[in-house]
Amino acid sequence: MPLGAAGEMMMGKIVSALKLPEDEAPVVSSGLLPDADVYVVLGARALKKWFPGKSASPGQGFAAESGRPVLVTYTPNYILRFTTVTPALQQIKRDMWTTIKSAARKVSDNAK
Repeated sequence: MPLGAAGEMMMGKIVSALKLPEDEAPVVSSGLLPDADVYVVLGARALKKWFPGKSASPGQGFAAESGRPVLVTYTPNYILRFTTVTPALQQIKRDMWTTIKSAARKVSDNAK
């Protein structure tokens, strides 16, 4: 499922905040799975598309067939559905941010 303009903008802000070059943190919603050190899967649909037969909840991870880490988190589209900020939504955002920062650390560690 494509992220849409708002989701793309949200992911752009996240990648920018992580100070990662776009080629090191591509947001891919179609085509082939890129060669990457770490995969961050945004939501259940993306998980089924890119890693059929695998299951994981947001915040969980597993190793891809290539051995590379796969981290699962919420899709921006899910977060953007909420119209009221609640403690639950704030926790979802923190969980997503934690997962993405973890992926950025793994990329950084692999670059050393």
